[in-house]
Amino acid sequence: MGSNEAATAAATGKVIAKGGATRSLPAQASKKMKSKFTLKLASKEVTAGGQVTLKLKPRGKKNKRKLLKLVKGGAKARAKITVTLTDPAGNSATERLVVKLKK
Repeated sequence: MGSNEAATAAATGKVIAKGGATRSLPAQASKKMKSKFTLKLASKEVTAGGQVTLKLKPRGKKNKRKLLKLVKGGAKARAKITVTLTDPAGNSATERLVVKLKK
């Protein structure tokens, strides 16, 4: 995310994974299942004209492992991310993104 003036970038979101085989469920039953994971808030300072990369991670170690297992098992996962840029005067701009996750 970039900015033409100094600002703070903050991002959060959620991941929705559909399907994916696990040990406890056969592939046919798991196709209909939907799992939701929230992502931790990440923020960084952006310089004027600069860009930053924010790394969003699932909340909790169990959720991280479960999401990785689902994606490796063939689940189709998408992350819905909300990014907000706020300048020192308090003005803010928000953008929403949808990203497909890969193995």
